[in-house]
Amino acid sequence: KGVYSSTDHGDFWTADTVGLGYDPAIPGFSNATVGIAHIGSKLYAVKDLGKGVYASPTDTIRWVRIGNYSAVFGGVGWKPLFAGIDTNVFAATYGGVFMYSGSDTTWFKRSDGLPEYLSSPILTAVDSLLFLYTGSVNEIYVSGDLGLHWEPFGTSDLANKAIESIASTKTHVIAATSIDTWRLAVKDVVLSTEDEGQTLPFR
Repeated sequence: KGVYSSTDHGDFWTADTVGLGYDPAIPGFSNATVGIAHIGSKLYAVKDLGKGVYASPTDTIRWVRIGNYSAVFGGVGWKPLFAGIDTNVFAATYGGVFMYSGSDTTWFKRSDGLPEYLSSPILTAVDSLLFLYTGSVNEIYVSGDLGLHWEPFGTSDLANKAIESIASTKTHVIAATSIDTWRLAVKDVVLSTEDEGQTLPFR
């Protein structure tokens, strides 16, 4: 039925659906929220079945639509994954990566260097770097310029295992496969524009 919030560590939950357009007369998944993230001072959410992308302040939950899903993401994919750098919001969908700067309802495609189709994409950000995994080529990509350009980061150190989830701290990226977990110190990341040809091992 939308987004719920709790102010007492989960003992009691309240539906925060103001502005989400929840219609109790429409049952099932038509009102479901399939993606949500806290970036900067706002929450961002996506409704199922292409019903829109929404934003809300964190202190007073009141959702405002910031884009039609089909218009924003080209109607490709249904469950974007959010990541943020400063006030910039990034969404990874099957059809590519898109950026929202927060000024209006405009999303910009940021997929230069990425495969045309992103199968089960996983997106995370650490400091000023974006990391994207896509199962379509079993590859990790990295961008240091807000998604304008991406380059392969490689999974050879992971024995080319398929990655199931990626998390991040303030200093590291953690990639989990079906049998083990790997950690990368972001300070060790060197993009090809800085030092051509340097390899970047996971640790």
